[in-house]
Formats: sequence, C-alpha cells, structure tokens
Amino acid sequence: MGTHKVAEVGERQGSVWLSCTDRHDAREILGELRGQFPLWRVQPQKAYTSDSGDETGWQVDKCDGKHRYALWWLIRQLCSREWEPFAIAHDPSREAYVGPVYVFRKQVKE
Repeated sequence: MGTHKVAEVGERQGSVWLSCTDRHDAREILGELRGQFPLWRVQPQKAYTSDSGDETGWQVDKCDGKHRYALWWLIRQLCSREWEPFAIAHDPSREAYVGPVYVFRKQVKE
C-alpha cells in the first residue's frame, strides 16, 4: 500500500486549523494564503509541534467572518497538490470543534 503523509483541516471556535506532516506543502499553502488574505492571521500551534521541533499545525484566524471560506480554500489547496480526501472525523466530545475534521493523505513517492 505504501507510505502516506497526513493532513487535517477543521474549524474550531471562530478559527480554522491545518495540521500537516508535509512541511513543504504546508508552508507553500500557508504562504499563498498569506499572500491572498494578508489580514488573516496564521499562527503555529504548539500542540502540533513534532518531537524534533518542526511545526506541523497552524491556526488561521481574524478571517473577518469568513472561516468557512478559509476552510474551503485550504481543502481546495490540498486537493490541487494531490492530497486525497481520506476520512471525515467528528468527535462530539470535543466541544471546541465546529463540524467535522477533514483528513487527507498523500502517498510518499519512493
């Protein structure tokens, strides 16, 4: 089956977040987001920092009420970079999350 990288996007309490194990794609996507939406704030999330200190999670907020659009924009960016929608997760016990978490995978080319 091969090895895959994983990414997740979701909405939580007025912000959108991205976690991604492919730092190159994540930084490229977030760079484009910053260029197109300079007033939106992108912040690394400490909870998503790997053991080696690499950032793997980011929060996007100050979207001027366009959080759903930001979520959709991130999903489109992942799909355009060959990320495959893999699963939708929803955990009602996690009250901070609004709606599902969208999970993607991308096969690692060997």
